[in-house]
Amino acid sequence: MGYWCNLLQGRGDQTCFYSTGEAKTMESKAYQAYLHQREATIVPMQDGSKLAAVEEVRTTVDLQSHPVDLHVMPNCGAECQAAGRYLNDDGLVLDTTANQNVYQLTYSHTNATAQEVPALLTLTVTRQENGKATNIDKELVNQNDVLAAVYISNAKALNLD
Repeated sequence: MGYWCNLLQGRGDQTCFYSTGEAKTMESKAYQAYLHQREATIVPMQDGSKLAAVEEVRTTVDLQSHPVDLHVMPNCGAECQAAGRYLNDDGLVLDTTANQNVYQLTYSHTNATAQEVPALLTLTVTRQENGKATNIDKELVNQNDVLAAVYISNAKALNLD
C-alpha cells in the first residue's frame, strides 16, 4: 500500500498513483517499460540510455566512470522522510568483501506554510564503517561514489517543486 511513481518518465509528466495492494494494469507500448518507486524510499540510479546516447556506455563496467543520481520519494505527514541503502563495488570482482562502499541514505524535511520560511530539506549520505572498501588505495571505489543529482519524485503534489 502507498504511493508509487514511475521513475522512467520525465519529472514533469511523472505518473504517480496510490495502491491499496491489488494488482494494477497499465497500458504500454512494446518499447515502454515501467520502473516504480514506492514512497519513503531513496533509489540510486544511473540513466544508462542517456549515457549511451552521449558516450560509449554499453555495459555495467562502462557505467563505473559516471556519477549516480539519487531519486527521493518522501512519505509526507507533518515531516517528510525517506531512506535507502547504496552498495557500490568496482563492477568487476565477484567477491565484494572489502571491495565495496556501503552508504546509508536518509532524507527529511518539515512542511512549511506560506507564512513560514521555505522548508529545510536535509539529505544525509553516510558511508558505513563496516561497508568501507579496504582493498583499494583511495576513498572512492570509482565515480559511482560521486553524487550527480538529486530528484524528488512527486514533488509538485508534495509542494516541493
